[in-house]
Amino acid sequence: MNLQRAAEQGIRTGIAAAHASNCVGCWAADGGAIVALDPRDGSILAMASNPTFQPSVFSSHNPKKLAPLLNPTVARNDNYPGVDRAIAGLYPAGSTFKPVTALAALEERLVTPTEPLPCTGVYHVYDKQGQRDPGRHLQELGPVREPADDDVDRARSVLRHVLLRARQPLYRLPAARRHPFQEWAARFGFGRATGVDLPGELPGLLPTPEWRRATYTPKTDPKQWQVDRLWKPGDSIQLAIGQKLTCW
Repeated sequence: MNLQRAAEQGIRTGIAAAHASNCVGCWAADGGAIVALDPRDGSILAMASNPTFQPSVFSSHNPKKLAPLLNPTVARNDNYPGVDRAIAGLYPAGSTFKPVTALAALEERLVTPTEPLPCTGVYHVYDKQGQRDPGRHLQELGPVREPADDDVDRARSVLRHVLLRARQPLYRLPAARRHPFQEWAARFGFGRATGVDLPGELPGLLPTPEWRRATYTPKTDPKQWQVDRLWKPGDSIQLAIGQKLTCW
């Protein structure tokens, strides 16, 4: 119970701190979720979502109190307190996904644990035929600075460079190899429900080229479907750093 209280208070404190700061974009922190797991067996020790509601409102039969849960307009204005963001809020995994990228490249024997990878300030994207567009397919990653004690920013910069270069041979594999990157991610449970014994869980999304072709059609995307259904080099880059998939 103490851990649950700490989780709920932690979200409220984080939102309040974001609103009180002057950083760009922090005003958008109007909600959040915390899930605390026991690393020994994965059991859930605490789970909190904000904004939330008191379950007793259902027995009150008070239309005003029930409006944020039942009225779509009021729910949107109140930032959807009825949505349990801990199991139904889907967000990009971000940097926590990077070990999956590294593992996939290692297990597919595309890189080795001791293989040197260049960490320049620029990453060029090649297509499956090995061609590079020097103007369009270019991602500026920023320079890798000299190391310093406890230099977290440099460590993050190096990891980003290395993982993107580890992802390139995965992208260039022939079609017969299917999608080993996504297949390794699926083994970790990305893209499917966990089976938690609570209602409303959403499985998240682990995108593939087949998913793009099935999703973007003349009916669902009449103006841009021919372009949007293509799996582009940028999709692979974004997926490698956890920005093209969603999970909770």
